[in-house]
Amino acid sequence: MAFSQFESSPSSRDSHSNANFFAHKLRRHVLPTVTGALIAAVLGATTSWAAMVTLHEAGVDDIYSQASFGTTPVDIRYLPTISHVDASLLNIDTQAKLTGASGLFNLFNSNTIHYAYFVDTISWCGTSNANIIGCGFEPGTDFVVESNVAAGSNGAELIGHELGHNLNLSHDTLPASNLMDPSLNGSTTLTTTQVATILSRPSIQSDSSGFFIEIQPVLILAAATVPEPSTMLLAVASLLGTVACNARRRV
Repeated sequence: MAFSQFESSPSSRDSHSNANFFAHKLRRHVLPTVTGALIAAVLGATTSWAAMVTLHEAGVDDIYSQASFGTTPVDIRYLPTISHVDASLLNIDTQAKLTGASGLFNLFNSNTIHYAYFVDTISWCGTSNANIIGCGFEPGTDFVVESNVAAGSNGAELIGHELGHNLNLSHDTLPASNLMDPSLNGSTTLTTTQVATILSRPSIQSDSSGFFIEIQPVLILAAATVPEPSTMLLAVASLLGTVACNARRRV
């Protein structure tokens, strides 16, 4: 299988284009980690960014119903999140982990449902690069994002972009800022030509409400032991009491 690779800076947008699989190498966003780590510790879970799924349903809906869709907006419908326990897939750093027989993109198969995988890190998508935060088939029904970036303010843009690749949209810098720009740019614009491509894809379904896309979120987890609910509540209460006590302490 051939791949195409892209860089994060405008000066490196020229690509060595040789196929149908896209790496999305974007600027990283540093997010607060204390709350997530605290909750993970209380729940007994492995410290892991992928212990969360952020869907941005309203934001992604807005992207796929913007003015360029005219009278044919596409509703984004998320199925209930499912989990897949495999610690080796938390960090996608080899081809085998992404497209191998037991790789991420071979966990499920569907022509109509898009599978969105949430992992800790991605550093391989055609080639190795530490700046990758999203990767998806073009066209296809599988894409993966880093959980911490998806949870940030550009999460809807990231998810919408990778879904765009699944819907046969390539990286595009014209107009200057749009959803399919090779880097996060704050723009979610789609042209009428891009919309026509989207609407031609077989995963675009319809019912009495209009057109829609189904996305199945998949949370990748390491094996973790979660305490019984009563134990967990006692731990939370004890921890909060300690925090409150420490907050009142004077020097």
